[in-house]
Amino acid sequence: MALHFYEILIAPEAAGGRRPEEVFAAVLEKLSEVAENVPISLEIQGRRLGTRFMVGIPQAHEATVGNVLFAAFKEAEFNRVEDYALALPPERAVAGCCVETRYRDACPFQTYQAFETDTLAPLLNLIGEMEEEDDEVWLQVAIQPLPHRWSLEHWAMSRWKGLPSVVLWGRNLFQRRQASREELLEVADKKRRGTRFYANIMVGCTADNGVRAEKRLRQVQGMLRLLRGKANELYPLKTLRDEPFLQRYMLRQPRKVLELSTAEVATLFHLPDPKATGHMLYVRSRKAEPPANLPTEAKGKEVCLFGETNYRNKRMRFGFLRGDRRRHLYIIGKSGSGKSKMMELLIKSDVLGGHGVCVLDPHGELVDDVLAFVPPERAQDVIVFDPADGEFPIAFNPLAQTGGSYKAQLTIGLIDIFKKLFSAEWNPRLEHLLRHILLALLDTPHTTLLSIEKMLSSKEYRRVIVENIQDPNIKQFWVNDFAGWNEKYTNDAINPLINKIGQLSSNVAVRNILGQPDMRFDVRQVMDEQKILLIKLPKGLIGEEVTSLLGAMMVTKIYQAAMQRADMDEAKRKDFYFYIDEFQNFSTDTFANILAEARKYRLNMTIAHQYLGQLNEIIKKTVFGNVGSMVVFRTGAEDAAVFADELAPRFNEHDIMNLSTRDFYAKMSVGGEMQDAFSGHTLDMPKATTSHAGAIVQASRQAYARPVAAVNQMLANWSRTGSFSAPSTTLNVKEFKEPLL
Repeated sequence: MALHFYEILIAPEAAGGRRPEEVFAAVLEKLSEVAENVPISLEIQGRRLGTRFMVGIPQAHEATVGNVLFAAFKEAEFNRVEDYALALPPERAVAGCCVETRYRDACPFQTYQAFETDTLAPLLNLIGEMEEEDDEVWLQVAIQPLPHRWSLEHWAMSRWKGLPSVVLWGRNLFQRRQASREELLEVADKKRRGTRFYANIMVGCTADNGVRAEKRLRQVQGMLRLLRGKANELYPLKTLRDEPFLQRYMLRQPRKVLELSTAEVATLFHLPDPKATGHMLYVRSRKAEPPANLPTEAKGKEVCLFGETNYRNKRMRFGFLRGDRRRHLYIIGKSGSGKSKMMELLIKSDVLGGHGVCVLDPHGELVDDVLAFVPPERAQDVIVFDPADGEFPIAFNPLAQTGGSYKAQLTIGLIDIFKKLFSAEWNPRLEHLLRHILLALLDTPHTTLLSIEKMLSSKEYRRVIVENIQDPNIKQFWVNDFAGWNEKYTNDAINPLINKIGQLSSNVAVRNILGQPDMRFDVRQVMDEQKILLIKLPKGLIGEEVTSLLGAMMVTKIYQAAMQRADMDEAKRKDFYFYIDEFQNFSTDTFANILAEARKYRLNMTIAHQYLGQLNEIIKKTVFGNVGSMVVFRTGAEDAAVFADELAPRFNEHDIMNLSTRDFYAKMSVGGEMQDAFSGHTLDMPKATTSHAGAIVQASRQAYARPVAAVNQMLANWSRTGSFSAPSTTLNVKEFKEPLL
């Protein structure tokens, strides 16, 4: 009968203070009740880097046996694995043998009750001391519970017609074992009255040559002799090598000539405490049951699939309901833990579903991966923003497309960005000056952030800007107050601002992007028409400061566009999915407002980063207070302590710190209601068989970017004249008081 194999992983101290052998003996007793006559193979595959404990079960009885094991080891994992014997490379040598009881099987060999330490400890220590990583030690105990009626009615006849006959081979036995007749009868009767199993015991060792394999086998056989008792002992039969051994081993057939008691089987196979065995594979992070109303793939397009449950072999593909995406998603985990691939899965779901998407990527790989799966029918929807593309710089002017009441909001956002940029150099006068510059520039068409430096250093340019100012208070500052500022606060405000903008404009990529006056894409239109905006800001190519600056400005601009949706009915606002990887690079004080208010404008945020130390307290509190769903990958100890409170009582710090790659804990909003935390594993992201990335990038260049030669000519003209076209404004110089800088 073919068996399906499951690797058993248990948590430390799973026995709850009891001996592991005792716990597994109880499992065997239960199996004898519910799996009568069912063949089961209990196996150990030992390697220096990790020892695996496995159980082979007939497919028809997987649920029955699994339920017994789960009841005994509530936090255990049972992972389906392939037959390791079949996977042995042909060049590896293997030597092994069957193991019998020396004096038939009416009397037991020495069982765990006679030992103070774990009976598998010598074998596991031998495995741990092997020098070669690829060498293996195998132990197989194939069992089949005897029918209970057979146990009581037929045992005596099958074992030489009655219990007293156990002494017929007793002369030799008495001489060798020094056991009295009464002792033999007592232990034999105890075994007869207990649960028994047909059994077959085999051991094997693999190595790169037969000599070492046989040497290791003799060591294992010596370990088995430690189970020698007064009444019986284990005895290895003839050594088999390579194919003959493997053929016998893979039969996994219990033999009716060998019966073992529950205690004997538990002595040979049980699940030791991982804490007592350093190289044993065990549960490093617990699993938990998903909510009953978990959105699965059966719900169709309303679910954004990204994960698969991994609790007790219940595998269900699941994701977020689109309605719950509006409450935002927060993802945290160390580098390489699986965050970006999870985001990629969600992005793919959105793109293929025809939704509007923006991806802000400070590395570039995520955008490249997204481009690979954009289908041809959505190619015209894609806008690629890549400052590293020196041949076709795309225009981004934060001051453009801003009118009315949104000017003040944009100004606040830009001030927060510059505040982060200046860091310790920031001061109230600098903030005051920058506010008046931005509000002045917003009243003049075709101004850019590069205009800040020109406004401070060019008297003629400033006159043009001031003439267009609509706000009397702002105009008053430039007409009456700024001359005094030039004298008093040159070092505090004016020079630092000139220097910082000059520093940015000296970067060719920044100058060519921020210096163009007109954006060839409208962010509000991108959202309403469900386009795909891919923002690629690789730190390694453009520098960390430029990445943070451009990214933060993009966040501000997208938020501004979302706020403008107030002019349409909420029902008409289409969902727009905004993904920000390593979002701490782009977070400012106004980011808190974005998370708090974006939901009603259908700007659905997905933010990810590596550790909490990257966030200030304001952002941290805002995240925990405003996100509807949270996915936690592996973190460090400090963060694990924080998230243990969020994920309690199901998971603790140890669980979070030891999550495997792509494993996660999720605390999801389902239908607007927060669910208990549960465990999962990210879905595989299939590689795109065909990619249209090159054609998509080229189409984006043609539609939204300019050749670098045209941009250079445009900026050179602006640098000379202060205008992107011939000046048409007649200056009224008398309106201004002198001196102007």
